[in-house]
Amino acid sequence: MPKSRLAYILLGVFLGSLGIHNFYAGYTCSASYYSALRQHPGAYLLHLGYH
Repeated sequence: MPKSRLAYILLGVFLGSLGIHNFYAGYTCSASYYSALRQHPGAYLLHLGYH
């Protein structure tokens, strides 16, 4: 079943800093990165080469 674009946008607007919209879209790696960065601001040091 296709994902709702409106739901993705609303999740991004309201819960974007948690990465919830990326989990919804199926981007689990990106969503995990955002979640880790939100919980621990120094987590970006672990992902310097992440793109």
